[in-house]
Amino acid sequence: MISCTFRIFCILLLNVQIVPALNDEVVNILGNNEYMNNFIDNVENNETISQKIANNEQNNVKKNSWFLNVPLLPIVVATSNSIPEGYCKKQLHLYLSHLNNGTLWATEMFDSSAKYPYGILEGLTRHLGIFDQCHRIHTTIPNNENNEEIRGRYCLVDIEYHEKNESANVSEYMDIWFDSHGSAWEAIREKDDVRRYERYRLQMALCTPASCYPDDIVNALTEPLEKFAEQYNLRIKISINEKFCHAAHETPKLSNNTIIFCCIVLLMIILIVISSIYDYINDNKEENQSLRKEILYCFSAQRSLKSIFSINYRHRGFDVLHIFRFAFSTIAAVGHRHIQVLHVSNITARYFEMTTMSNIYTMIFHNGSIIVDAFFGYGGLVLSYQLLDYLEHSSKNFNVFLLILKRFIRLAPLYMFVTFAYAVLFYHLGSGPFWEDRFGFDKDACSTYWWTNLLFISNYYNSRNTCIFQSWYVAVDFHCFVIGIFLILAFRKMSRKIGYIFLSIILMLSIAIPFYETYKYDISPFIEGFGKIRKMEDYRYFTDHYVKTHMRLPAYFVGLIMGAVIYDYKFATWRLSKGWSQFLFILQVVVLSLLIQNLGYYFVDPNVKLNLFLKSLYASIHRPIFSFSMCSVVLLLTIGDGLDFQYNFMTPRWVQPISKLSYAYFLIHFFILSYDVGTARTAFTFTFFNLIRYSVIDSIYTLILSLFLVVLIEEPFKNLGNLLFRGKIATKPIKKSEITKKME
Repeated sequence: MISCTFRIFCILLLNVQIVPALNDEVVNILGNNEYMNNFIDNVENNETISQKIANNEQNNVKKNSWFLNVPLLPIVVATSNSIPEGYCKKQLHLYLSHLNNGTLWATEMFDSSAKYPYGILEGLTRHLGIFDQCHRIHTTIPNNENNEEIRGRYCLVDIEYHEKNESANVSEYMDIWFDSHGSAWEAIREKDDVRRYERYRLQMALCTPASCYPDDIVNALTEPLEKFAEQYNLRIKISINEKFCHAAHETPKLSNNTIIFCCIVLLMIILIVISSIYDYINDNKEENQSLRKEILYCFSAQRSLKSIFSINYRHRGFDVLHIFRFAFSTIAAVGHRHIQVLHVSNITARYFEMTTMSNIYTMIFHNGSIIVDAFFGYGGLVLSYQLLDYLEHSSKNFNVFLLILKRFIRLAPLYMFVTFAYAVLFYHLGSGPFWEDRFGFDKDACSTYWWTNLLFISNYYNSRNTCIFQSWYVAVDFHCFVIGIFLILAFRKMSRKIGYIFLSIILMLSIAIPFYETYKYDISPFIEGFGKIRKMEDYRYFTDHYVKTHMRLPAYFVGLIMGAVIYDYKFATWRLSKGWSQFLFILQVVVLSLLIQNLGYYFVDPNVKLNLFLKSLYASIHRPIFSFSMCSVVLLLTIGDGLDFQYNFMTPRWVQPISKLSYAYFLIHFFILSYDVGTARTAFTFTFFNLIRYSVIDSIYTLILSLFLVVLIEEPFKNLGNLLFRGKIATKPIKKSEITKKME
């Protein structure tokens, strides 16, 4: 009964023209009894849905009714005449035959595939089928010669479709909303409007025998779908990314490198446990400790946790950097979650367009990447202040190489630990429709190009295959740090008047670089078109311009100048009045940051015609201006009066420990996001409530993992670095109450 019902279902699909390309041989296979043949005759004597529409719409049927007759991919691939001879074709015929008989494995293979795209106009362009059901298919079919072993292969087929004679002309005013009485193509077709989510590219899950590889499947689908496209005045392009096509038995086993890495982690944990126990037993009992014991104590979890949770207030302005590090790290993680959702999951496109792209006030989301320039500004600010302070008090000869080496030791251990974790471990922790695309890509990139991370050149060398998506920031920060050292050394040898002129000229020259690149190549001033990007590594603006150090220098140089100003204020006796301090705080910190960010809307809206000069000007100044705005918090709290409320609000005791986890948080948070998306079996529903809800969960998991990594890697190697560079000047902590007093 079940088999008969299933055959009736297949015949219904075939005869309402869901699969118009099927031939008589297929019909005979599916309807191999008298009842089925009578049923076919009855259906063929009736008008189909498309024929009725043809009668109603006369000559417009082939143009408008294609969506009623979309081919059924799991049947088309099995009945295609363009399949090359071999195991793939043989097993597809077995699949079709067993599907007709209602055999479980064939029915599971059919059931695992996406059948018909729905919700296209709403932006539901990914139909993921049933991943696990396809992956676990494994059966042996006995025959007279050799038993036929069949396994399932899960693929995501990319189908890009357009009107064949699509007009290149668009109306003078482009809106993201459309006339409900107009053509559906107006909502689908490409219009070079970066505000819109693309609806003309589908991803359809297809489960086939594992003997069929991506090229076989593409060949099988192309000919019948092109015939369908020709019939309905369409252009169709079929493709399969190898990262979206895999079988369970092809998953690599644990390698020796993975086992070695896990053993190293285990040894590190054992060392930390031993060090912590020894430190607890001998706490404050030994005055003159040997170097061997000092090295052992570097791995003590007790000392690491004490360092993390200690609260120190050193400078009224710099104390607020803790909350900004925490806040901007969290915002960056939310932004990356947003990107992950857009790249590898379904969204409700109209909701996305309405909430993030429809007006100037939502540019805080679309142009959110500008917050990275605040980090660069703070980096330059801290470097110039601390370096000037050190040079002022140190009687020793300054060694540039040792300072760079100290910075390297500070960044590299945890950075390389995460790099090797991506290379050998993370890939084996899960599976899913997008797992190969994310973790398979990371495994290959980190295994091959790990040395670019070690040398901090990943943003220049092979940046389209970067190991760790966000690693470009670490490379840029290290480059800026090295450049900043030499600039501050030159600045200190000049008189202050000449020195500030020198730094200002350097800043102007750095601003000219993004202006020149934007004007020469006519590129975007910032990341745009999130709804059209499937993967950031494939976005040329991101890999060729956005991640380059020379494009990010202006924000860092702004921080260098403001750090020098704050340092020189130590020798001043004046302060800003309360009124001016409050006014400038609102103007520089709040108004200026929001204004420069929201101005980006005019470069996203296609109805605003701005020339290339204005685009280049915005590309060159919006990052240093935002950096100036954020660094103004430190400056105004240092030189201004009447900002006690702001200072107390931005220096809660709980934020300092979390801030000390920010580097580990930054390096590991993308793993949490990728794992969630990579293991997802169903599409993610995009709403801001869901975005925040998942982001909170992401933050909790990431903070826990960050604490573990800081205790395991970051703090021990930082302590070892301090031993190596012992003798450097340390600033004595002071009480918070003393900082709130006026600085003389």
